[in-house]
Amino acid sequence: MSTDASSTDASSTDASGADAALAEDDLLPHPRTLVAAAHGTASIPGQETIAALIDEIQKLRPDLPIRLCFLDVLAPALGDVLASEPDAVVVPMLLCTGYHVLQDIPAIARFYPDVSVTPHLGPHRALSQALADRLSELELADGSALNTDSASAKDGTKVRAIALIAGGSSVAAATEDLAAAAVDLAELTGHEVYPLTIGDALPDQLAELQVSAVATYLLAEGYFFHRLKTIVGPHAPVSPVIGAHPEVAKLILQRYDDALSATL
Repeated sequence: MSTDASSTDASSTDASGADAALAEDDLLPHPRTLVAAAHGTASIPGQETIAALIDEIQKLRPDLPIRLCFLDVLAPALGDVLASEPDAVVVPMLLCTGYHVLQDIPAIARFYPDVSVTPHLGPHRALSQALADRLSELELADGSALNTDSASAKDGTKVRAIALIAGGSSVAAATEDLAAAAVDLAELTGHEVYPLTIGDALPDQLAELQVSAVATYLLAEGYFFHRLKTIVGPHAPVSPVIGAHPEVAKLILQRYDDALSATL
């Protein structure tokens, strides 16, 4: 039987080309892993919300390697993930400055000199937009919906007041972050926005400020959201958590991209 030389040559060429392509691919820089650092919660709905947010990020950037870690309650911990991702970009999925931002994350990341840690998420207009969308889902005590369009929020009589409520922190910078977030939400919606933290005095504070609705400044369900609804629910409608909102997913990717740009 004779051998088809042209066929053999073509096969060899194809194989050589494939090997060359694989070798070239090995030389291409692979994207640094985005490590999304969440607080962590024992709440199953809260865990599902965080998982949905990661899915939302992945949909926007399908080829980006993403790892989820937790700063409390759940595993894997940040240190465990960085041990296998020593040049990752860590994005703290936290809304305000606090212990995790100032101490916990830097204390772990310092063991990995090639790791980049981005700023936390808030305050930011993307979060304000997500908050406005969550507020628009509410039905107020008079049966109306809260208008979150600043161009038409004022009805000619009185601007409705909103309370932006967070879990609270002993860190002064967290109070400043919350106040700045309230200012931005007010600019976006055209309503008065009062920054408050979860505590037993909330019902009296809401009554004094004549608050019509509560904007929940929490990323996911958990202890604080349950306490917020328990304390405030009988007195004012409480918006859902910010959750897996597309604007939040875009913000997390923006933090990642900014960190990459800073290392070029």
